[in-house]
Amino acid sequence: MKRLTALWICSIMALAITACGIQGPGTQEQKAEPDGKIEEAVKRNGLKGIKETKKLVVCTSPDYAPFEFEDPSREGQSMYVGADMELARYLAEKLEVELEIQAMGFEECLEAVSEKRADVGLMGLLAKEERSAEVEYTAPYYDEGDQVILVLKERLEEFPDMDSFAGKTVAAQNGTLQAQLVMEQLPESYMDVITTVSDGLPMLRSKMADGIAVRSADAEKLIKENDDLAAAPEGFVYTSDGIVGCIAEDEPELKKALNDIFAEVADSDLYYGWIDEAYQLAAYLSRK
Repeated sequence: MKRLTALWICSIMALAITACGIQGPGTQEQKAEPDGKIEEAVKRNGLKGIKETKKLVVCTSPDYAPFEFEDPSREGQSMYVGADMELARYLAEKLEVELEIQAMGFEECLEAVSEKRADVGLMGLLAKEERSAEVEYTAPYYDEGDQVILVLKERLEEFPDMDSFAGKTVAAQNGTLQAQLVMEQLPESYMDVITTVSDGLPMLRSKMADGIAVRSADAEKLIKENDDLAAAPEGFVYTSDGIVGCIAEDEPELKKALNDIFAEVADSDLYYGWIDEAYQLAAYLSRK
């Protein structure tokens, strides 16, 4: 599969865009179209090209919430939303250039990056070996990490393993990896869909829910803030490969610049905030 699977999130068809390949920043190549017209475009040239044109061109396939999708209530570039799109805007801000988002199909994104018609591809991408011949991967900028079940500390002994949740209610955010894991790995339990993890806490305390499926990082934070919570000793079976961006091959300066910014994003937990907001927006749009 090209990316992590998400459930019940609004799905928007990507706009397919084709463009021509050309040479060097500021140079142009002419391409004859079937109708006889001549199309001109400028080929990107790594970090140097970004600085010279004062523009960062990011391609994406906006059909994969919460990473990238469309908000039909918005227009122009602002209609592209999701955690990856917030990352794109952050990259442009840090590089002090204008951002141009180009929407197209997933495979077309790989092609556009490989042919240097776009600087970076951000589309919830996993670093699969079979794609490494087309593009070069950045360092991961998001990792779901371990997946656990949050419970009341006073009830911790009731849940020594995953089988103990059979017949119990486990809450999970709508359309998330956690919801998928509950459905796949806890088939004998009931899932209660929530908008945010915070919405599940009153349910947990009132025993309307017996557990909340969350990322381990979120569980650790909530346990520090709430002394009545604990993580069940056994978690879900899940290994995250991390989400990466892609760039054209042989662009070491661009790769280093992006990886430095990605490290900053990871250290400050910015992406976790973006993806939580994106989950909520996607859930809202799916109900409209």
